[in-house]
Amino acid sequence: MAKVAVRSKKTPVAKVPAAKAEKIVKTTPEKKEMRAVGPYSANAMMFFIMNNAGLLFMALAIFMVGFLAGSIWTENKMLKDGFVKGGSVAAAPAAQPDAAPAQPLSDADWQKIQENPSGIIGNKDAKLTMVEFTDYQCPFCGRHFTETYPQLKKQYIDTGKLKLVMQDEPLSMHPNARIGALAARCAADQGGFMGANKDKNLEAMHDALFSHQNDWAVLSKDDAIKKYGEYAKAAGMNGDQLMDCVKTEKFGKVVDDSAALGQKVGANGTPTFFIEKQPVVGAQPLSAFQAILDKAN
Repeated sequence: MAKVAVRSKKTPVAKVPAAKAEKIVKTTPEKKEMRAVGPYSANAMMFFIMNNAGLLFMALAIFMVGFLAGSIWTENKMLKDGFVKGGSVAAAPAAQPDAAPAQPLSDADWQKIQENPSGIIGNKDAKLTMVEFTDYQCPFCGRHFTETYPQLKKQYIDTGKLKLVMQDEPLSMHPNARIGALAARCAADQGGFMGANKDKNLEAMHDALFSHQNDWAVLSKDDAIKKYGEYAKAAGMNGDQLMDCVKTEKFGKVVDDSAALGQKVGANGTPTFFIEKQPVVGAQPLSAFQAILDKAN
């Protein structure tokens, strides 16, 4: 009988393309687990967060910086556009929005707000007195300084008719406002023998802080204090001494007491002025001040 060779039958094996095989090899256990539970599961989200923490933190930081920058931009735009509220240019709100608006002062409160100021601009013996509660970082206070104060100074202060008594009301919404108030008081503290130059130094720092408000308001506290030192030196004061005075908060309690007094008498926004007991609130035009000054003169 003839022998016949019989070819054994083998089970065919499916060939896997090389590219696909490579992907399978590179698939990690973590990715298999994520696929197993789905891309939107809690485990998948935790996996994403743990492996992208740095990027998430950076995105959060960028968001916060953008938010703060946007707030400052909005406030300054309101200032430049002349934001109107109740028919007048609005003042920056203080910490107690539910407090009563400023009213004419009693004799006792009028005397109280003239005590322990950061300084006086003008002739101390002037017939008329105006007390200003200010925030050196407040853009509305800056607008008053730029637009109305020069006219007031020329027509009333420099002519000896009016003295300006400066009080502090740094608002918590302005991070460098308090150290700005400290800088003004520290400048006045370098008044020399018997405080002969106290008011002169106060006025120099007052003018520098408002003139350069956009320069120091956006800085860190340390860098802002360095700027104050430069302003002091430019005005003939000891810059290092002023910076030390601000850093140690030599007049911290005095500034806080001044702000508390402002709240008590109804200075619930900055700037707030009291002219012979009568309030003027916000960055008002000269006419708002003239209406009271000319009547009282």
